Amino acid sequence: MNNLRHILLFVIFSTSYIICMGQESNAFKQLLDSAAQGYSDAQYRLGRKYNEQKNYAEAIKWYLKAAEQNNALSLNNLCVIYYNGDGVEKDVKKAFDYAFKAANLGSLEAASNLGIFYFFGVGVTPDKHEGIKWIKKAAQKVVASQSWLGEYYWNLAIRAGNSQYNEERAQKYKYYEEAIYWLTLAADNGNVEAAVNVANYFYKKEDNPRKAMRYILAACEQMDEDALNCPTIDRVLPLVTPPAFDAITENFPWNILISPSS
Repeated sequence: MNNLRHILLFVIFSTSYIICMGQESNAFKQLLDSAAQGYSDAQYRLGRKYNEQKNYAEAIKWYLKAAEQNNALSLNNLCVIYYNGDGVEKDVKKAFDYAFKAANLGSLEAASNLGIFYFFGVGVTPDKHEGIKWIKKAAQKVVASQSWLGEYYWNLAIRAGNSQYNEERAQKYKYYEEAIYWLTLAADNGNVEAAVNVANYFYKKEDNPRKAMRYILAACEQMDEDALNCPTIDRVLPLVTPPAFDAITENFPWNILISPSS
């Protein structure tokens, strides 16, 4: 009886697997047909599928077809591919050009990338003002951009506070205000590091443990190890110093902003 049950279960699972594989095969065929007929969304989705499989030659082929029809998602993914050198020779000028076109077509992910390129002079002459403009545009919705801006202004506040010039020191509170605005926005959108930074600010700078605890709890809910493992609030709230933003280095966390469009 048990053997019969096992055989039946095997037949059921095998049949289900075959049906699923057949459905997936049919879906891919339909996607391929739509892409071949010139539908840019299908071309983008097909390129994305090949991208996920690391078949970059096919991914680029379909992204380019969609890009010819001004598909912003494809243009941004081409930016990422050429910046990373995925299956092609790394070419930051091409990466910049694709980001520029995608951002001007409305892609906020591309706006993030374009802002970083301008800020650090990657594929273009450095222009920090233009860089911040595009990153702020992206920060309407892109959480990574919100966090980046928060850390950037936090860094400016620290520098201003350490300045020997009164005029520069006077800018400290303005920079902190800007930093907290962006970090709070990022924290409210689920960014753990931003939540820890905001908690640190409210606890140490404003002496407001109630507000600080709100963001510590938010970090805990996101399973942040620092927040979960620290037994005291002083250890939960380390002063997270952002990286220096003067020049790009090999260790700069590009993944903060540069990511494929989904």
